[in-house]
Amino acid sequence: MGLYLDTSMTITKLLNQYVPTEAISTYSVDESWIALNATAHLHGTILKAVQRIQKDILMQLRLPSVAGIGPNTYCGRRW
Repeated sequence: MGLYLDTSMTITKLLNQYVPTEAISTYSVDESWIALNATAHLHGTILKAVQRIQKDILMQLRLPSVAGIGPNTYCGRRW
């Protein structure tokens, strides 16, 4: 369980490179939501930012990731 929690914390730190802590909502050890709606001037479109985040996770942790994009957390959640 320790490795799982450490990996979760590493991913949260990575997300923090894209958005402030207040924009990260951690739902569980393996699920978080981030608000990217005010970051276009920093990261481009939301889609581009998500793609960069996923690439960073893959490169740094060698883990694939899944992301949903939507106007709210329910619509953005991947089932």
